[in-house]
Amino acid sequence: MERNIITISGPSAVGKSFFVDSIKDNFPNIREIIGLTTRPIREGEINGKSGIFMTIPEMNELEANNKLVLVKEFFGNKYAWYKDDLTNSDEYRIVNISYNSIQELLDMKLNIYSIFIKPGSEEKLKELLKNRSLTEEEFEKRITGYYESMDFLNRSQNLFNLVFTNNYDNSSKEKMLSIFQGILSEDNTNNKHVNKLVLK
Repeated sequence: MERNIITISGPSAVGKSFFVDSIKDNFPNIREIIGLTTRPIREGEINGKSGIFMTIPEMNELEANNKLVLVKEFFGNKYAWYKDDLTNSDEYRIVNISYNSIQELLDMKLNIYSIFIKPGSEEKLKELLKNRSLTEEEFEKRITGYYESMDFLNRSQNLFNLVFTNNYDNSSKEKMLSIFQGILSEDNTNNKHVNKLVLK
């Protein structure tokens, strides 16, 4: 099997984690790559599943030892990925990753199928962000991040194999699972990815 990394990107509260979990539940041959972060763990999160949580000195040491790739800083916290997770496996993998990192993955010559998720309703996205008990400053940063992500998509849509609209309903979930069935079937049959798609 050729390398196959499926990336899920999009703004905060667009449903990235929901879709990743749904895909893993329905396609057990897909392994999730878990990112590293120095941000505080949130209520209900599990270390090693929701993220690999560590201190800034711990992450700096890994970075100094060339163990990490795609090291970024957002909202005062650092994020990164273990190099081996992205480069030393031929199995199907899925990763919830910043849209700003897609070009870097392509520059690393990795074989990726990139998906950008956008909300069908801006108001629903704002409602979900408010339910996260963010401070007013954090909320405003994420709203700004949403508009920045939409601007990025308008300028760089060619980086994504699929632009998917989440309407926050069961129909969106079923549509995403159907797409993944097609991706895996196409890869297994023709050893190549499906063509570029834009779904409304």
